[in-house]
Amino acid sequence: MSLRVMLSNSDAGRTDAPGMADLGLRPKPPSLIDPLHWCIRRRRHVMAGVAFGLLVGIAAAFLLPTTYTAKIGLIAPTPVAAPGAAAALSALGGAGSLVGSVTARTPDELYIAIVQSDRVLRALDEQFNLRSRWRAESFTELSQQRERYVRATSDRRSGLLVVEVTDADPAIAASLANAHATEANKVLDSLAVTEAQRRRAFFEQQVKKSETDLVGAENRLRTFQERSRLVAFDKQAELLLQRLAQARARLSERQIHLQVLRTTTTDSNPTTRQVQAEIVALEREVRSLERYSGASSAEASERVSQRVEVAAADLPEAAIEFLRARRDLRTQELIFESLIRQLEAARLDEAREGSRLQLIEPAFAPDRKSGPKRLLVIATTTLAGALLALAIAMAMGWREDLRTGSGAR
Repeated sequence: MSLRVMLSNSDAGRTDAPGMADLGLRPKPPSLIDPLHWCIRRRRHVMAGVAFGLLVGIAAAFLLPTTYTAKIGLIAPTPVAAPGAAAALSALGGAGSLVGSVTARTPDELYIAIVQSDRVLRALDEQFNLRSRWRAESFTELSQQRERYVRATSDRRSGLLVVEVTDADPAIAASLANAHATEANKVLDSLAVTEAQRRRAFFEQQVKKSETDLVGAENRLRTFQERSRLVAFDKQAELLLQRLAQARARLSERQIHLQVLRTTTTDSNPTTRQVQAEIVALEREVRSLERYSGASSAEASERVSQRVEVAAADLPEAAIEFLRARRDLRTQELIFESLIRQLEAARLDEAREGSRLQLIEPAFAPDRKSGPKRLLVIATTTLAGALLALAIAMAMGWREDLRTGSGAR
């Protein structure tokens, strides 16, 4: 009788038989064929594991909810060669280089990020009550759950952006997919993403700044005109000098007439006194027109009553101030007109380029389910049950051989 049979009979008849260590025997390492023997010996266990996996797979395949996937196709805005762009950049000179530095082509990943942005998700949550539908307690959890239901990719071959939405209701899946395009376009309308949009946004900011500067230049010129009462400087200056010359001529004529009167009459003569009064008035008018630095308050008030705010002595300084104010106003007008032209060109380029995602493949309620894939579920669970049963059978066989010493030498 062999040693294996002896040890087997000994283990079956009594429990206090000496172990292999007591007999001085060592177990033999298992060979490559031993696992096969173990599995064959416990083939019922293996078949039971396969059957269990098959039953679990069948139950899971028919208990999992049926899902439907709706898909839309979008065309992203494509930059075009804008004829107004070169003119706009060249007209601005150094400022145009700032615009040109942000004219890189926008990748599709940017539009995918916009479609999958939290701003779009919040709008869709308000519209479809996604928190309740996806069983999310907070917006953070809702954002994490989105990857299970929404998938946005870029098809390199066709150049389309594909958005796929999975839901248990086919109508909701289609509506939610189409709503992604609508909400993404709302976000794009408020952003400057394309080259033309950036250029248009830049010129809008510059136009606002130029308009503020233009209003400031107009206010400065109006303030000077209100203070000096000069509107048409050349004509008013000529009129002022003409009035001064006429006043001086009348003053000289009256002074000569007074000298002639004094040769025949005295100062108490009424005619002489009248001429003297006329001379005083003319001298006051001349001083008010010339506006000497030592003019009295009475002369100043008379100048105001005569509506003369700029005197002949102040004409050079007033001319410089007037020319400076008018030059600043004209400069701001030219800048404003140039920026308006560039803004209109940028808006035309933006209209040609397009700034919205174009929906060319709208989603309709799918008539075929996308999940669960029942055959795949059944095959996966059956294979898992078989592998688990084989592992258990091999472990039990190895343990049994170790106990009985089937591999001892």
